[in-house]
Amino acid sequence: MIHYRKEEETNILKKDSDGVYHDINTRTPLALNTYRLDLYQSDWKIEKIALFELFIVLSMIYGKVFYYQKERFLENLRLSDHAYRKYRRELENAGFINIKPGNKKNNFKNRYSVNFDCIINNIEEIYHFNQFDNKFINEAYKNDFVELFEHYKNKVENLEDSQFPYIYNR
Repeated sequence: MIHYRKEEETNILKKDSDGVYHDINTRTPLALNTYRLDLYQSDWKIEKIALFELFIVLSMIYGKVFYYQKERFLENLRLSDHAYRKYRRELENAGFINIKPGNKKNNFKNRYSVNFDCIINNIEEIYHFNQFDNKFINEAYKNDFVELFEHYKNKVENLEDSQFPYIYNR
């Protein structure tokens, strides 16, 4: 059994409403705020946004190809299995993520990757850039997001692929 120290002792444990202490780094891996949520297209639900951002964060941590247990997705995002499958399928069908089913060689773990080129090319399908009356400000927002995702893409491509080294060493 794991015993958690109190928040005053560690600064990374937070007390949940049920009285249990959780490591805030694993409990809330995303930095969502209402301003950023307002930039997404109106047809994107909060669950889809959270899953999309988690895929981006995980790719920046683990590299181009990574695996992540479904139970961890469900626990970290507080999603139902149905919602997880629905929004993961939507992201995959849009081309934003790629999923390679697991096989015997990798212990039947799905391998995920984020398609940053597709995100950059279809940035207006994800975010809307018509919030301001000035079209130059809207265009500047769009360019900032494109630069941000290009930076993410470069960072991911330069990471060591520690989870699946045998994929790239063939």
